[in-house]
Order: sequence, then C-alpha cells, then structure tokens
Amino acid sequence: MSVPMLQRVATLYDPSRHVAKLFFRNLASSKMNKRYWSLSSLTTITNEVHEINHKEEEISTVEDVIKFFIFVLLMLFHKIGCPKFSSELIEISKSNEVSGKIPNRSHSTISDTELSAVDSSPISCGQAHVAYLNEGTLYTWGKSGNGRLGTEDISAEYQPPQPVLTFLRLQVNVMAVSCGALHTLALTDFGLFGWGSSRFGQLGMGELQQTVQPRIIESLLSETIVKIECGQYHSIALNADGRVFTWGWGVHGQLGHGNAEDIVFPKIIESLRKKKIVSICAGQGHTVLLNRNGNVYTFGCGMFGQLGTGSVLKQSHPQLVSIPERIKIIAAGHFHVLAVSRINKVYTWGCNPQALRLQAQNSRRARHHGANHNSSSSNHSSSAVMVNNSLHRATHVNGTIQQSHLLPNLVNISSIDDTIIQLSCGSHHSVLITASGKIFSWGRNSEGQIGNGTRKEQKIPSLIVSFKDKKIIHAACGADFTLAIDSFGKIYGWGQNDGGQAGQKPSSEPNTKYSSGSTSGRVITIRTNRRMITITQPCRQSILRPVEIVIPHYDVKKPGLLDSGSFENEYPIMKMINNRFSICNDVSHSLDLSNLDDPLKGPFVLHAALEIFLVYCDSSALLNHCLNFGNFQAAAKLCSLENMFDQAVKYQLEALVSVSNSSRIDLQMALHVISFYTNLLEHENIDLNKKFLTHIIKFWMKNNLPVPPLESFFQYYQRIFAYPLSLLIFSENIPDLDPESNGEFLKSLSARFCLTVIHGVLKKVERGCHLVNLLEEMDILSDTANVLNQIQASDALTWDDSIPQDRLWLDIMHNLQTGVMSHSAILLTSSDVDLLAKSLLSEKLYVQSFNNTLSSINKLNSNGNDAVIFSCGHHYTLPAFQANILPLFKESLQSLFYSIPQTMKFLLSEYQDDLITAACPKCVGAEINNDL
Repeated sequence: MSVPMLQRVATLYDPSRHVAKLFFRNLASSKMNKRYWSLSSLTTITNEVHEINHKEEEISTVEDVIKFFIFVLLMLFHKIGCPKFSSELIEISKSNEVSGKIPNRSHSTISDTELSAVDSSPISCGQAHVAYLNEGTLYTWGKSGNGRLGTEDISAEYQPPQPVLTFLRLQVNVMAVSCGALHTLALTDFGLFGWGSSRFGQLGMGELQQTVQPRIIESLLSETIVKIECGQYHSIALNADGRVFTWGWGVHGQLGHGNAEDIVFPKIIESLRKKKIVSICAGQGHTVLLNRNGNVYTFGCGMFGQLGTGSVLKQSHPQLVSIPERIKIIAAGHFHVLAVSRINKVYTWGCNPQALRLQAQNSRRARHHGANHNSSSSNHSSSAVMVNNSLHRATHVNGTIQQSHLLPNLVNISSIDDTIIQLSCGSHHSVLITASGKIFSWGRNSEGQIGNGTRKEQKIPSLIVSFKDKKIIHAACGADFTLAIDSFGKIYGWGQNDGGQAGQKPSSEPNTKYSSGSTSGRVITIRTNRRMITITQPCRQSILRPVEIVIPHYDVKKPGLLDSGSFENEYPIMKMINNRFSICNDVSHSLDLSNLDDPLKGPFVLHAALEIFLVYCDSSALLNHCLNFGNFQAAAKLCSLENMFDQAVKYQLEALVSVSNSSRIDLQMALHVISFYTNLLEHENIDLNKKFLTHIIKFWMKNNLPVPPLESFFQYYQRIFAYPLSLLIFSENIPDLDPESNGEFLKSLSARFCLTVIHGVLKKVERGCHLVNLLEEMDILSDTANVLNQIQASDALTWDDSIPQDRLWLDIMHNLQTGVMSHSAILLTSSDVDLLAKSLLSEKLYVQSFNNTLSSINKLNSNGNDAVIFSCGHHYTLPAFQANILPLFKESLQSLFYSIPQTMKFLLSEYQDDLITAACPKCVGAEINNDL
C-alpha cells in the first residue's frame, strides 16, 4: 500500500475525529440492542446508512478499529522512514504528552454559560415539516420528501410525530433545532448535525445530495456554535464569539460573502468579524442579523423589500438597516422581517409577492375605472393596501406607486399592552408572544394559519381567543401553518395540514370540528385565446383553530455504568465519550491527532494514540506490532503505559543502539534514558527494580561502556538500587547474563562503591526493611526448601503443615532481632576470662584421660580455636564443649517424647564447623523441651 493511501486510511480511521467517536458510541449502543456494525460503517457513519445485519466475519468491535488504526500508523511510520529514536519522545508522559503540541483553541461542546445564548425555543417549522424537542428527544413530522424528517422510513409521503432515532442511538443531547424548506439542522452537545436536501449545499458537508439521516457537520467541530437558523435553501450558524457562518444557496447574495455563489461548506462572514452578532434569522432568499448594540443588518434578495434599505436590489454584503431605535428581537419570514425595539415597538419591512400583485391589480383597476376623475385638480391620490402584514398607505404620485414596504414601518400593536418576548414569521403571516403568555397573530389566513376559526385575513395583531385561558411560551410559523406550546408542555397546531405538518392526519374528508370548506376539490378554469384550461385542486387540508398534537412517548434506555453484560467490552469507549475524552485531563478535551503531525504520519501522533487508546486494546497485540516494525520507542511507550518500566528502558535503549554509531554509544543519552525511567520506579517494588537493574547492566556490559559513570548513577539513586544491587552482587548470578560478563561486571565495581552499597543495605535491615525479600534470598542460598522437605519427611508426627515456610523464617528473623541482633558484642567479665583460662590449664593436666577427644582438640587448636563463646552468657572451652556439652545435647534430643532424628542430625551438624553459626545447644535444648 502506498504512502498516500496509508495516509488516507489513517485519516479515515482516526479515532479522535468526532465521526469516529460517534461510531464508537453507536457501536456500544447497538451492542446493547443486539445490533452489529462493520468496519466499513466508519466510512459511512456520517451518512448514518448502516446495515445492521452483517455476516459473522464482518462483525467488528471498538478494539478492532483502534488496533487497525495504530497498525496503519506503524506501517506508515515504517514506510516513510521516520527516525527510530527521538529524544523528544523520551520525555513524553501521561500528563504532558501532547500539551505542547496541541494548539490552544476552544472546544465545540456547549458550556453552561453559553447555553443562555442559545435560542431556547424547542420548536421550528419549515415549509411543510416540523421539528420539536420534547424532554430531550427530538421529534419530527410532516412531509418527508428529501429526507427532511431524519427518520428511517422515507417511503411515506408524510409521517406523524416520531422520534429521530439517530440521536437516541448516539446518545447525544439535542439543544436547538431549525427547519428550512427541505432540510433540517440540529445543534447537539456533540456538534451540529444536518439532514434532508443538500441541492445547494445547505447541509454544509461538501456534497450536493440528500441525506435521509442526521450527519455531523465536521467543518464546524472546532467552533462553539450557540445558535442556528435555516433559510429556505441556506443555513446560518452563530458561534460564542459572535461570528457568523453561512453556507448553501447564494444566488441572491444571502450568504454575505460578496458574491452570488453557492457554498457547500460553512464559511465565516469576514466583513462582520469586528461586529459582535447576538441573533440571526433567515428568510426565503435573505438573511437578517442583530448585533449587541441593537443594530440590524440584512443582505440577500431585496426584490420584495425584505432588506429594508429602500431598494429592490440584492446585496451580497451586510447592509445596516436604518431604524430609529435599538432592536432586541428579530424574525424573518419568507419575504418580510419583523423587529421589536427595546421600547417594545414593532417594525416591519418587506412584502409577500402575492400582496404586491394585489397592490398592482388594485392600482390598475383604479386607473381603469377613473378613480381619480373627481380629483383632477391634484396629481396626488392614495389607496389602502395590506402590505407586509400591516396596513400601509400606498401613495400615487403622477401615477407612480411609492412602495413603503421597502423601508421599516411601525406595526399597529394598539391592542397589546404587554412586553413582547418572542416573534415568528411564516410565508405571509406572523405571530408574537407577550411576557404574560398571550399570543397574537395577523396576516394572510387562507389556510387558517391565524387560528381565529375563519379564513379571513387579519390586518393587525389580534389575540388568538382559543388560548385566552392558557399561557403560551413558544410559537413557530411554517409557510401556512402555526404551532404553539403552552406552559404545561402541550403543543397545538393549526393552519395548512396537507402533509400532516399541523400535527393531524391528513384526510380527504375534512374534520368539520376544526375545519371548514367544501368537501370536494376546487376547480379552477383559466380562459386563454385558444382554449380553456381546467385545474382540479384537492380538498383543502386546513385546520382553522388550534388543536392539540399528540406526541408519542418514547422510552429511551440509557446504559448504566453498572450494566454489566450489556456492553462491558465497550464501556471504556462510553466512558471516554461521556466524559468528552477526559482520559488525559483537560488536554484530550480538544485533542485532534491531526494537529500533532499533519498529515498523520509522525511519531507524536503515534505516541498520542497509544497514550489515549491503549485502555481499549490488548497491549500484547500492539506490542507485537511495534516490535515487528522495529519501532522500539513505541514499544517502550506501551510498556511504560503498562508500568512495565524494566521492559520500557530495555526497548528505549535498543532504540538508542539502533541509531548509534556501531563504534560508539551516546553515553549521556543512555544515562538520560535510564534516569527518566528510574524516576518512574517505586522503591518498594524490589522485583521490578531487580529486573530494571539487570537490563541496565546487560546493556552496559554488552556495549562496553565505562563503569564509573554507572556507579555515580547508582549512588545518586541509592534509595532505589542499593538493595537489589546488593542481591545481584552477592548472589553472583545476574539473570540472562553469561557468567563471564557477570564476573567482569563484578570485578569492574570499585571496593568503595561495594562497601557503600552494603552499608546502606545493612542500615535498612537494622530498621526492619527488606525482611521478606531477605527471607526469599535465604531460601535460595541456603537451599531451605530442600532441608524442610527432608525434615517434614522424617518428623511427620511433629510437623505442622499449617505454618507456612515464610512464617517460619519470619519467626527466625524476629528471634534474631530480639536476641542476637540486640547484642552488638559479647561481654566477657574478668571472672569469665579467669574461669576459662583455669579450665584450659586443668584440661592440659589430664590430657591423657581424653585420648579420643585429643585428636579433635588438636585439630581445632590448629585453627586457633580454644573456647566457644555464646551471646546467651554460656562459655565453654572447646574440649569441654565437644566432650560434654554436645553429647548432653544429643542425649536430651533423643529423650524427647517425639522422635526427631532429621532435626537432631541437622542441629548437631551446625556445631561441627570452625565457625559455629547455631545458638547455644544448652539453650536450644531447653527451648525444644519447653515446646514439646
């Protein structure tokens, strides 16, 4: 596989990408639900097109994905030929591995302080569909064309309210939602998702095809998005810094980038970088923004006055709208805009094309019938027309209509005496909500979208009487329908319902309780010069008064932390995701491996991946991969993460050797490597420290390095190495080191160094340290196990199996400490010396009576031994000890109630050497008699 191909595969399977994290979460969730996913699912996770029935050999786990990713990195690292040793990689530890490599940036997860900036409305309406957040679950209903509902069933023309299962499976929290004509956006704690049509790139994913299930918009993962809005075919996002991103349909300049091009990825509006935007909204072909100072900016199509600049020309750069007051709330409909000032006045501009056509028809009709005949003395006349959902006066000057909808005009809110807190606009109607929970509506009403029970147009805001006893907290307008939520969480819908968008099942027979009109379809006849065209329209599916929408309850099973047996193998991944990659403290919150080495090919990304994802894999398999590719530093990293520091230093030194000149090793770098891992050791772990020490000595001897620097190193770390070094020195057997090299190493150590080591060990033994380890060494050196087995075989009657071997040695050591070790010297008084001297002289006088003993005495005397002195206070001449004391001791052992021949033989043998190591036989016999 080529290097570019390996780089592409590494990028695709990078577990630090949000897409991969979603894959892991989906994998864990699916395992709970008995679903399985293949490795290929990672390539299609963004499409959410998963096949849940796979063949047995295709079933994969999270561990498979991570191991494959690391394997690809190792292969890529090997093929590129990166250096096998880097001093920078030695210093990498669990706390600081990537802190210096990751750029400082904000994480895209919404914080509690930022949530206040997010539009809190849980409902949004599109052209003919609805998205609704209910207790953390996102529901959609209405027309399902182009996959705009985000549900799995796309065969039906329309669907009733049902949850978007993708978010339930991924276990992400949806916090805001917005609907366009044929697409939907949802802001979650994991990023921004989109689905539906992307004909103009309005999903922001670089593709121009529809997506039937939610996909994450990866290009915004680095941004903290706090608000989203959908126009008809374009999208807007606002981040926490007040920066605006737009993408999608741009033919009218509604994206604000200075051109009329469609954009398939989110792009920041550069001209607004210095302005803090706090609110955004979008219409059919225009965009409206509000900054923190209360100024309104518009751009896009101005043909119907929706820019409020007095011109019908389109603008591709943000234009300041001239409003005499500071604005606090904005809302955009298909062709008009509403704005509420800080003193509670409502301004509007723009006009629906149908209203403009009506205005033009009225003007022509007036001129045709000579409406101005009686006013021939004046060239000025006026006529009333419903423009922009508000009553405006169209003035005629010399027969030319002055279109007031091109500039902001006040809306008559004389019937409202409360603070306005929310606005929403549809195609040709609007609603507002006051602080007391009253809802007012006005505008076109051909489909009952005003909610007053008729189809009569409403020119000024009027109270919806159906809600006079309810407190409304949220409302949203679709094209020709409206939805509202009361304080009890009940949701109501009214207006056009041909696709079920008002929350009721469409029917060929209208429900007479809520709707009116003929049950038969309308027939429209158009007469032309040549023929008549007849068009039959279906029955009008309209709901004229608010009707409660039934939202099905969907039980969401969320995995518990103690839910063993459900997805125990994937629990670490769930922990990683739920904590937003908190494994490496705050560093991994924003970790993106591509920022360490770009492209993914260098050693830092490999070591970071091992650091983060080792917990989810079998380290032995990864270690084998590292060794097979000759990547000893990666192998050292793995061993270090598993606290196998002896192996870690071994592989790190091998990496150093692999890049060193054959004739010379960098001594300072070797000491640096050893020092780094020594600082990670615990001085209590004697076994690990012995192994660690063995690898150092083998390395040192194999490469013929000078010993004095190593002695200095050992002395500096004496608290760690003194005891294990003493064991290695005096056992004269270093594991895995040939006797010749072992002997050379011991000879190369200076006497001063050896005495220093022994002195330090003795000090620790006197304080009671290392007793357990000393006992183990004594077992080995004295062949204790073999002796005890012989005693047990001979003294079966007196042997107590319940006393373990290590307990016996502990008792012995305790006795030594309280007995012999308490006496640093044997005190002999002058009387004791005189008594021993007289005894020796008297024994010489009767030497002939001890013929049998004489030979042994002469033999012992040849070694200079005349007396036997014990710490207990018993002192004997050597002849008396041999001739009297030992026979009496043997006789006392033979007279015991239980026979202990092997024990007796072993004890007597202890008194035959030149240097007697056993205790006084008289005292030993007394103790045995007392115990038995």
